[in-house]
Amino acid sequence: HWGTEGETCPTTRQLEMSDDLTAVGATAVVGGHAHRLIGGGYKGSTYVHSGLGNFGFGENSAAGARTGVLTMTIDGGRVVADEWTPGRISGGVPHPLVGEEAVAEERAWRDQISCTDLSPVPVP
Repeated sequence: HWGTEGETCPTTRQLEMSDDLTAVGATAVVGGHAHRLIGGGYKGSTYVHSGLGNFGFGENSAAGARTGVLTMTIDGGRVVADEWTPGRISGGVPHPLVGEEAVAEERAWRDQISCTDLSPVPVP
């Protein structure tokens, strides 16, 4: 439970904490609280995601209705794959997106990495 509510970029404290957790060998660091999606990626070989947004929560704006499911595959103590399945909350219920809408939303989510210090792929 970290971050600043309504913000779509990680705070300085989130960046520092993910540095600390990565330094002690965390495989993955996944947090939430801001009620907004924040881009995720890799800090070295550690997967870091600072905000998964809302899921089973009433939407109060278009940004607050953006949601999805993060699936990670972990093998031998390392994240070897990550997949984002985008969705939209309607009436307080998350619904997966399909087709072009899903493709565009996944691209927008991946583009949010630009305000982080993360890489889209593991860095040895």
